Amino acid sequence: MKVSLAKWLPLVIWTLLLWTSRIKNILQNSDLTYVAVAVRVLVALIFLLLALLTLRSSLRKKESQVWLTTLCVWSLAYWPLRGGLILIDSEYSYGFKAVHSALMIVTLGLVFLALPSKKLAQIRSKF
Repeated sequence: MKVSLAKWLPLVIWTLLLWTSRIKNILQNSDLTYVAVAVRVLVALIFLLLALLTLRSSLRKKESQVWLTTLCVWSLAYWPLRGGLILIDSEYSYGFKAVHSALMIVTLGLVFLALPSKKLAQIRSKF
C-alpha cells in the first residue's frame, strides 16, 4: 500500500526539524549527566533515523511502508508516555508543559494524517 507524498512528508519534515533541534538543546544543557545526555540523544537519533529511512525508501519508490509505519508506531508509543510524564511532573513549568503538549498534538496529528485508515485500524487492534 503506497501512501501519497502529501500525507507522509509533513511528518518526516516535522520529525527531522523537531529532533534535530532537540539534539542541539540536549548538547547545550550543562545540567545533564553523561548518561542523561546519552539516553536523550539515543531517543532523538531513533526518531531521526526512522524519518530518514522513511524518506529514503519512499524516494526510491519502494512499495513497502515499513519505515513509515515504524516511525508512526514509535511516535504513538513515545509521545503519550513522555508527554504524560511531563504533564504530571511538578518540576516542569506550565509553559514547558504547554509547549510539549503542543509538540505532542502536532506529531500525533501528523501520524494520523500519514497512515492510511486501514493501517491505523491494524495498529489500534494491537493495543
